Amino acid sequence: MPRRTRPADERGTWVGDADKPSPYDLFILALASLSLVNFVLVLLPITNTTKGVILTVDAVACVFLLIDFGLRLKRAPSRWDYFFHEFGWLDLLGSLPFPLLRVFRLLRVIRQWRVLTQEDGRGVWRDLIRERAQAALLFVVLLVLITVEAGSIGVLFTERNAAAANIKSASDALWWCMATITTIGYGDVFPVTNAGRIVGVWLMIVGVGLFGTFTAFVANAFVAPHAHETASSQELRAIARQQQALLTEVSAKLSALEAANAERADS
Repeated sequence: MPRRTRPADERGTWVGDADKPSPYDLFILALASLSLVNFVLVLLPITNTTKGVILTVDAVACVFLLIDFGLRLKRAPSRWDYFFHEFGWLDLLGSLPFPLLRVFRLLRVIRQWRVLTQEDGRGVWRDLIRERAQAALLFVVLLVLITVEAGSIGVLFTERNAAAANIKSASDALWWCMATITTIGYGDVFPVTNAGRIVGVWLMIVGVGLFGTFTAFVANAFVAPHAHETASSQELRAIARQQQALLTEVSAKLSALEAANAERADS
């Protein structure tokens, strides 16, 4: 399979090159792996409400995978080669929310895993540190999906035998989970068992951390351009000072040459 390299003017974009994994590539790897785990879970003998939660989260994952396919197709040096020779059409099929097509997501996992194993672990860590704002945002998105799925399944399981339970369907569980993880808490549905309340406490604690990280990313998005402009301005001022020093030195040497020539002419 031919390998793609990223043009020099595309550095810093979310989609990494074929030889070096970026935080975005790691996010897609984890997301595709999560979707494959959900594919296996759906095949197990679980309740229809639990399946509804899993399929809803998988539908959200499909949106991200379709966006990923579009970005890779757009940034590919040759869209024809990517779609046909590099099996981009399998990426497209694997991104669709149909049960039989989910197996094609395994190609994404294998491809990203090969790139990851070819890179030194320290290099991957340095990339994550250098692009920590992007990595943090993608990590939050992934954790939100996992937390919502786990929390919804957990509250359905803990409330299943409660006579006064009001969280009975997949939509109830997902709605309550999102309201809790965002610390809004509408109160229209709520757990009535102690185990369900423990799930709620866990969601609230995780939600505060996740959305605090998201807030920090937004703040960094506003601060980073200003910091970059400040650094660029300092570099320009340093270059200007160097040029001024060179001009002063050249002027002094020209003055010395003119004086020497004048003395020779007088003599």
